[in-house]
Amino acid sequence: MKRNLASSSSRNSLPRCTHTTPSGRRCRSSASAPDSPFCFRHQPQPEALATAELTTAAGTLSTPEEVNRFLTRVTLLRIEGRLTPKEASNYAYLCLILQLGQRAIAFHQKLRDARLEHEAEQARITAVRSWTLPRPDRSDWPDYVPPAPAPHGPEKTPDADESPLQAYSRLRS
Repeated sequence: MKRNLASSSSRNSLPRCTHTTPSGRRCRSSASAPDSPFCFRHQPQPEALATAELTTAAGTLSTPEEVNRFLTRVTLLRIEGRLTPKEASNYAYLCLILQLGQRAIAFHQKLRDARLEHEAEQARITAVRSWTLPRPDRSDWPDYVPPAPAPHGPEKTPDADESPLQAYSRLRS
């Protein structure tokens, strides 16, 4: 006797499980619920779902925005009860360390940029200073002899018997 395909499909209104084996065969069981693509046996565990959600939320964690998105997802999963407090605090601590590292990298990059800018400014100033006009050639001029100093009269020397106060008052007058 032939099976009636219409009656078998009406009996089972749920879609088939979407799990495939490593060899490529698809599971023949029906899905556990209308909104779930898997049967009871292949339904992923909540921990695996939380891990998958965190992995997609994390991205590469190379920017503060990605770290913030990851922390937001950790907070929501903790509120839903899908993460333990210990797991949530570990993730938060790791994100804190990542953010401190990103801040330090940004600070050192800023210092590096400022140093390069300063060196470029110094090179520009040095280049401008080297554009001076050449001095006139005075090699054919006669040698310059400075005039002798004019005598100003006898040079006064302090007396040996004079006190420093008397020498000061003499100089002031």
